[in-house]
Amino acid sequence: MTDDNTRCGEMFLRVDQLGKDEAASYAANTFIADLFNSLSSIISGLETHTNAQASGLTNVRMGTRSKEGARVELERGLDAMRRTSRSMSVTMPGLEKKFPSVRHLKDQELLTAARMYAADALPLKAEFIKRGLQPTFLDDLNEDIEAFEEALRQRTQGRETHVNATATIDDLIEQGMKIVRQLDPIMRNLFEDNPGKLAAWLSASHVERAPRRKAKQQQTSPQTTATESK
Repeated sequence: MTDDNTRCGEMFLRVDQLGKDEAASYAANTFIADLFNSLSSIISGLETHTNAQASGLTNVRMGTRSKEGARVELERGLDAMRRTSRSMSVTMPGLEKKFPSVRHLKDQELLTAARMYAADALPLKAEFIKRGLQPTFLDDLNEDIEAFEEALRQRTQGRETHVNATATIDDLIEQGMKIVRQLDPIMRNLFEDNPGKLAAWLSASHVERAPRRKAKQQQTSPQTTATESK
């Protein structure tokens, strides 16, 4: 969550606890009870979606790291095939055009190119093997394609989870603030003749402000004038 949302969430927890502590004060008023119950549900929702948000971000980071490693392996295999195809083009003119450079391609472009490599190399498998590639080079290529695709999928799913959870959190925070705004005049009226409980409500429902950044203090070294040095 953002710092602002975190501060609002902390306020919801304080208000929720005060509502439980003072339940006897409004036991006969179902409207007030319903407001506090709704706030409790929002707190539960925030916990669920905060965990989902963190999980999504973790998957994005893991997917990114996995993607980088998988991309290196995939490009290495494709480079070997491209290098070999150039030597094959001596007896098969134009073959190298089927195996163009894959460097600097975007992720999806690289996947497409890798699949084309695999398809075009299949009928020439024996020729590639004769020129030094491993007998399993096509199987290895397909495994590298799957690993790269899975890493991309993990990162995409993580990003979607993170974005959706963030949007839901923002919505829950807005709902919670509306409930607290409804509760504020009610609790002020309820505790009008009880300064201690009123102060407790005001403290619980207060949202802490973001700390101000201290202005950078410019440190100037003292200068000694000619007169002072004498």
